[in-house]
Amino acid sequence: MKNLCMEKFNVFSAGTAPSKVNIHAIKVMDELNINIRDQKSENVDLYHEKTFEFVVTVCNDAKDHCPNFSGGGEKIHWPITDPFSGWDYDQKQLNNFRKTRDSIKEKIDLLLNTWSMKND
Repeated sequence: MKNLCMEKFNVFSAGTAPSKVNIHAIKVMDELNINIRDQKSENVDLYHEKTFEFVVTVCNDAKDHCPNFSGGGEKIHWPITDPFSGWDYDQKQLNNFRKTRDSIKEKIDLLLNTWSMKND
């Protein structure tokens, strides 16, 4: 999302149970020349006081446990299957991460198109 939306939005990423960035995610994003090696997995609690135009959750656990932010904003849920199946590198996992990456990209494109139609 950061790669596609930098001119329109400040994009933040956080989770309800943050950990490290998965090597499989790094590899499939590299395929699109998007470097996420320096990204951090941050806790959603860091953003309680921030104002957002919208908040996107991408798994049911996050949807159920995502806090309400003081600045409001539209809540959007994308029920995307988590491709994670372990921390050890396994080339067989890459296809699941590619499917997830591509699904998220489709949803981002739709969100941007919808937002643009509302705000142009």
